[in-house]
Amino acid sequence: DTVLPVFPRDILIMQDCSESMTQRKLNSCKTGLYSFLDSLSPNDRIEVLAFREKTFRCFDAFSPAGSAEREKAEGFIQALKAKGKTDVYESLQELAQMPRERGRPLIAVLVTDGRPTTGIVDSSDIIEGFTRQNAGGASVFGLGGGKRVNRFLLDMLSYRNRGDSKVEEDRRRIPDVLSEMAAELRRPVLKELTYRFTGIEDKDVFPATLTHLYLDRPLVLYGRAG
Repeated sequence: DTVLPVFPRDILIMQDCSESMTQRKLNSCKTGLYSFLDSLSPNDRIEVLAFREKTFRCFDAFSPAGSAEREKAEGFIQALKAKGKTDVYESLQELAQMPRERGRPLIAVLVTDGRPTTGIVDSSDIIEGFTRQNAGGASVFGLGGGKRVNRFLLDMLSYRNRGDSKVEEDRRRIPDVLSEMAAELRRPVLKELTYRFTGIEDKDVFPATLTHLYLDRPLVLYGRAG
């Protein structure tokens, strides 16, 4: 971190609070999300978006991550109740419309079971629609909690949008996984990376779109060479 300065971040926490999450699982997610609030630096900005068939925001814009803002975000998260249907695409539309500021990576943490029940419900349509709008502008890191998770949606959505996904079947472990994710994403130092290899085809290397480089998270590429 003495060679590569750490970027200030815009962190968007996106919490599914629909009925399919169940209140017990949602409560586990809440505990983990507090880790993200604790990991924020004074230069970061925060927004919290809860969604079911509609979306609800804590600040209506990215706000400085001061103690008062973190306290307000914690209260917003604490009040969430699991009820209603799930519109994943609507929440992603909110993300797609958020302003991007040069020099501030926009990192979205999507916590959901990935099972839309209203609005656009086809996983491929959701992935393609958002990825086209996003154009790599926001990184999406997904966490699926529970045994009935739409892994395809979470994996492909994050893979195609500079992120990664994790699934934790044991709801009691969700806070630990979110805490680990918060630590990994705490210090971004290079953004919007690309790569080029000589002598092999692009289709033999993946991911096609890289995540940002974080001091506390490995950047892994897979390839095949003859």
